[in-house]
Amino acid sequence: MTNEIYCTAALPSLTYAMKAQRVLSAAGLNSDIVKLDSSKTKHGCGYGVSFSCSETDSVKRALRSGGVNVKQYVSGGGELL
Repeated sequence: MTNEIYCTAALPSLTYAMKAQRVLSAAGLNSDIVKLDSSKTKHGCGYGVSFSCSETDSVKRALRSGGVNVKQYVSGGGELL
């Protein structure tokens, strides 16, 4: 059994979160859309995609090349990445 840690890419809207999830899926990366507490994100983002922290570099690369502008990445412990 593994205790996988999840990170989150904070996005400004559900539409952007859905686009991010499509981009990640096309890149072979698993993710889930999550509702964020906008008071706890740097830019007031309301949605995001969560993914395995071990895939952070691949996720960042895929989202950047897919044209998804991520406002903030947060680790499972709440630290900014």
